[in-house]
Amino acid sequence: MEKTRPREKQNRDEHPAGLRRIQGKACHARPFDRKESLGRPLQHAGGTILACHQGKAVISVHFKRRTFSRGDIALIFADTPFTVEKTSRDFQGFQVDFSPELVDEATFTCTGPFFDTVYEQVVFQIPSHCLTAWKAIEEQLLWIAVHAQEQSRRLLARNTLQNFFIAMEMTLLKEPGQERRPGTRPRQIFSQFCNLVVEYCHKEHEVGFYAEKLCITPYYLYKTCLSIMKMSPKDIINSQLSCEIKVLLSSTNLSVKEIAQKSGFEEPSYMTRFFKRVTGTTPTRFRENAARQGKE
Repeated sequence: MEKTRPREKQNRDEHPAGLRRIQGKACHARPFDRKESLGRPLQHAGGTILACHQGKAVISVHFKRRTFSRGDIALIFADTPFTVEKTSRDFQGFQVDFSPELVDEATFTCTGPFFDTVYEQVVFQIPSHCLTAWKAIEEQLLWIAVHAQEQSRRLLARNTLQNFFIAMEMTLLKEPGQERRPGTRPRQIFSQFCNLVVEYCHKEHEVGFYAEKLCITPYYLYKTCLSIMKMSPKDIINSQLSCEIKVLLSSTNLSVKEIAQKSGFEEPSYMTRFFKRVTGTTPTRFRENAARQGKE
């Protein structure tokens, strides 16, 4: 669940091979551009996926150099120091940048241990039995960028990336040799907090509940979240809760009143005020827009 929001967003309007962004800045999929990216930190507003198809590269991850080879894939979130320093002449890669909002929506089911593993290791070898699946995801994202209607691109990209992250979590936490290593005490607390938020956010909205479960003070939980994710515990709870409400609005026929009850609100009006404050729109309007995008 750890999805750090960085401070700046890229603002480029031209991309290799004439590929368009998916719904503006939400998602940008294209072949790796050596000229644009070499020697510069890969730090997108939400995150980046980089895969090596051919050749080799020397990369810096957490300020340590290592080789990036064919079949490797890097999951780079906003607080991960990552730079491609140099490449072989035959290097070919595929890069996907996505916004903080798309990160939230595509990874809201992922667990703390998954994000701990990603943050600590960053680069993974795609298992041979998963190569075909990853290639299909690349092709889907490119198709979405080139052919999908503008109003539908975000929804299609979100669904594709969500499937990718679910598959990656299943693979990383079960593949031999990819067991999660214990992190620092604050990161362990943060991971436990994320797991609790996924489990309880639909009925427990207050920070005190989670601090009590973790046997720490609300202030210590605040400092921990701020140091790791640059967000307060309350903002993290609200972000996860709003993601779950979005899923119920866009994928079920439950009424707003029923969703409010499932999400721990005594009255639908309370949920409406919460949802509009966090997302900028009402549940009803969000559902209408989601239904419209699904038909186009």
